[in-house]
Amino acid sequence: LDVVSDITKDVEAGRAILRRPATPPVVFDSNAPVVVKDVYFRYPGESSDVLKGVTFEIQRAGITALVGKSGAGKSTM
Repeated sequence: LDVVSDITKDVEAGRAILRRPATPPVVFDSNAPVVVKDVYFRYPGESSDVLKGVTFEIQRAGITALVGKSGAGKSTM
């Protein structure tokens, strides 16, 4: 009888988890710019950064392009 009671408690605990609401969505101001501030990036196993202190702001309206030579870090960004 104790085993059945324990199983029932476990099942109810599992159901309680499933009834929990999902994590609420992140709310953001759709008119705010996207801000990248002081970003550094280094590939695993490498000794030097490929991005060093990159900072920029992208306005929400319009088109933005990252332009640079091959290997400049556009894709990494």
